[in-house]
Amino acid sequence: MTMRPSTLATAALIGLTLLGCNMITGADQLVVDDELGQDGEDDADSSSDGSGASGAGVMTGGGTANGGSTGEGAGGPVEAEGDATGYSVREVALYQAVKSTVFSGGDAHAPTVSLVAGRPAVVRVFVDSSSPSGAPVTARLTIGDDVLEEPVSGAMSSEDDDYDSTVNFDVPAEMMQVGQQWRVELVEEGTQPGSNPGASTPLASLAMQTSHAVHITLIPVRYEADGSNRMPDTSQTQIDRYRAYFMTLYPATDVTVSVGPTLPWSSTIDASGNGWDTLLNAVSQERTSANVPFDEYYYGIFEPASSFNTFCSGGCVAGLGFIGEPGGEYSRAAIGLGYGGDMAAWTAVHELGHNHGRPHSPCGGVSGADPGFPHSGGAIGVWGMDIFGHQLVSPSYKDFMGYCDPAWISDYVYEEVLSFMQDTGGAASWNVPEELRDQTWERVSIGGADADTPTWLEPVTLARPPMGAAKNVTVTDADGSTRSMQGSFFKYDHLPGGVLFLKKDPARQLSTINLSLDVAGVVKNVQLAR
Repeated sequence: MTMRPSTLATAALIGLTLLGCNMITGADQLVVDDELGQDGEDDADSSSDGSGASGAGVMTGGGTANGGSTGEGAGGPVEAEGDATGYSVREVALYQAVKSTVFSGGDAHAPTVSLVAGRPAVVRVFVDSSSPSGAPVTARLTIGDDVLEEPVSGAMSSEDDDYDSTVNFDVPAEMMQVGQQWRVELVEEGTQPGSNPGASTPLASLAMQTSHAVHITLIPVRYEADGSNRMPDTSQTQIDRYRAYFMTLYPATDVTVSVGPTLPWSSTIDASGNGWDTLLNAVSQERTSANVPFDEYYYGIFEPASSFNTFCSGGCVAGLGFIGEPGGEYSRAAIGLGYGGDMAAWTAVHELGHNHGRPHSPCGGVSGADPGFPHSGGAIGVWGMDIFGHQLVSPSYKDFMGYCDPAWISDYVYEEVLSFMQDTGGAASWNVPEELRDQTWERVSIGGADADTPTWLEPVTLARPPMGAAKNVTVTDADGSTRSMQGSFFKYDHLPGGVLFLKKDPARQLSTINLSLDVAGVVKNVQLAR
């Protein structure tokens, strides 16, 4: 796809950001905290207990719950605690990027969006009040053996769009574990337990899903085609920005971003898409040669002109990747403009979203939009939150896998990315029989900027079979004999076509291949002679 000059002019006025190969505005809607530590928490405000920026008190061992007895404390007698007068809990929701409700209508229930074990969360307690006593009230959140406390005061009528209208708890990653039970209580001294049942929720299980870290290796591409030898921005500030964006949006327990070896590149890459697929396949080849872990992603970054505005003044492609397959390691590669700032980070988030198996979300004139996307106009559909900056995101925001702005992640894409991650990390091994390992494959790039011109790529040896989408082809060998084969196909995201893998037979030399390929919705009969 392209970015139009008119879009650039608009973006220049309200904050430039880029998502995939599309210009979006409102980059400042996402807070990237310069104080964000490598543990994904705010260094300036977090304490060693990991409770987050709100400073919520933490007690271990369960603390004192509703109905505790009178006793002697350090300051003298402690009054019995009971239900807070005039307060009721209407809803409880956890946010790890989007809202997941676990209590509503007077009942605890399964999360409306999957919760990720080992990932920090913000819990919002929606409270209504009517004729409170005026006595100090304490809100307690119990998760497992840990208790967080926050003071409550004054009249309350909590609303989704007002962060300060709810009682809020920052829950550290270590408290978010599989098998935990939870409850919320609003208590005050001098009242009786059970005097106001609406001031608490029942003890209930907190269902959580397992996930894992996202591992990203940036491949700096030295752009030599114009003699400049330009290098992309790989400063620590920019690396931290990449990490912050992924950690904020993806259902990950952690994000690691490292810088790999420099890839020199002497071929021209232009704004219309020419040369992009060639570089993408080179980056994927780098990943294959490095024999990296099964779930590691390679992301090539480069600067094909002196500035972004110079390259994209007439519209441009700004990123390219594969639509990933859980078993297809070759598809864990993407490339994007590396001029730095929020633009480059958003591009990476979008492109690796494709690597996580996501097609486009239906907004902004995308091609190949996901027919299963549930929200009209590509909206995210539920409230979102930057849990590290405590910034709420309206349901009217657009999913980042489309071409609209301002953007966030939808509940639907969050669930789909989590499912993909569960298929590729942790216990997922994708073991294959020994006889299918370390085999050599022919590669053909079909499509790209010129969808009618297939190109032979160098054969590649893979530790495991490519495991892309099956594609039936007819081939002619050098001796003139014809045979049928099943290939493995990985689609490009922003350009038509993709890469076809065919098992190489040392005893036979492929001369011609014939296949039918759906390129941008048009079925083409492709023939390629060597």
